[in-house]
Order: sequence, then C-alpha cells, then structure tokens
Amino acid sequence: MFDSITIRLAGPADAQALRAMQATSLRVLGAAVYSRRVIEAYLSEVATLDDPLLRDGRYRVATADGAIVGCGGWSTRPAGYDAIASAAAHASAGAGTVRAVYVRPDWARRGVARRIMAVAEADMAANGISRAELMSTLSGLAFYQRLGYAPGGSVALRLRGGLALQVVEMRKDLVASPAAAA
Repeated sequence: MFDSITIRLAGPADAQALRAMQATSLRVLGAAVYSRRVIEAYLSEVATLDDPLLRDGRYRVATADGAIVGCGGWSTRPAGYDAIASAAAHASAGAGTVRAVYVRPDWARRGVARRIMAVAEADMAANGISRAELMSTLSGLAFYQRLGYAPGGSVALRLRGGLALQVVEMRKDLVASPAAAA
C-alpha cells in the first residue's frame, strides 16, 4: 500500500479538491468524537485549509492512482483557528506548526498520514525547526501519540451558538538534519 502513494507539493489549483476531501474526512472520521453540529459549524466558520498555506511551499498532497488520498504540511504562520482558540494556540519560538493533516476515509489506517508526517517532520528539521507543534482533533490523538507527540492542554475552538471543537495541543522535539546543522 505504501508504495502506491505519491507525495507531491500542493498548490492553489488543488484547493477545491483538498477542501472537499478534508470535509469528507472530518465528517466521517470525526463522527465518533464530535457531533454533526460541531463538525458542520467548524467547516463553515473555520474551514480546513487556508490559501496562504498552499502558497507556502510546505503543504503536501498524497495521491494514489491520480486521486487525492491525503494531505498535510507545516507552517510558521499562525493557523486560522488561533483566533477562536480558548488558549494560546500559536506556535512557540523555534517551532513549526503541523497543519491540516487529513486522509480520505477509505484510505485511513493505510500509512498515508504517517508518510505525510514523515515528510513534514523531515522538511521542518531541514529548515532548522527544532520542535513540531500541532492541534490534534480528538480522533487523531492516538495517531500523533504513536508518532511520539506529547499531549499538552485541551483547547476549545469556539464556534457560534455556544459550540466548540475540542482539540489537544501536542509537541514533539525534532532531530535536526545534518544539512541544517552545517
């Protein structure tokens, strides 16, 4: 399964297809831990992907047989959800923020997100980033823990109507690449 996945840089032309896949992923994979109302509120108020992230050159698309099966990347810019977080959700100095990691539901648990994360972490380390930070959905918490991310505090992403999407702050120290250390 791993060999059939190709990872490439995403660009603005991918935006519509990525957002559709991400919305499906959150609706299906997040349904076990979030209510339909919370998921739909999040999708309409915050969205899953901001356009500057696609222009940064650090966001990847995973494809299999030409179809998008996953995506994710990183940034040093604040995430769009920072403004609605109940705690200080922005990355600390020297950290990169893992952003918008999603997998198409029929490709879940087949190594797609693991491969995307490996590429993102290697890219962060090669760019001198010493720590990766992220906000994990409750449905992704165990996955990130298996990758070595330590959970921090719980954060409520406040939505209209008194709703909130609960996420967990997570951190992982990265091993610097030889190129970054030189």
